[in-house]
Amino acid sequence: METYLSKKDKRVIVAVVILSVVIYLFCGLWNREEGARVVVKVDGNIQGIYSLKEDRTIRVNHGKNIVEIKNGRAVMKEASCPDQLCVHQKGISGMHETIVCLPNKVVIEIEGEEAKTDSPQEIDSVAE
Repeated sequence: METYLSKKDKRVIVAVVILSVVIYLFCGLWNREEGARVVVKVDGNIQGIYSLKEDRTIRVNHGKNIVEIKNGRAVMKEASCPDQLCVHQKGISGMHETIVCLPNKVVIEIEGEEAKTDSPQEIDSVAE
């Protein structure tokens, strides 16, 4: 016995797909900030703060890492670390997204205009 989709079933499937696409696009755009900036930290210290709107190349940690900001995304273009995981990570553009190079102790994070980089982080849980 073969089962076929009725017109009503097809309409429901199309509606679910369209709704999924709309939600995905809305969440992606919602996550972006107009005043977003790239914060580059080396060994926990801020080395620089750069606008995500301006294309530029940044030498980090005496040239051990090279960060590229282009078309509203930040990527780790080059790194001297052996595993190159940070280089193979996709570009970041949304709030609180990060790229981390553990061997070189470099962290790249996207922050909003209103975020304060020198304020202590809030503790969300404590483990004993």
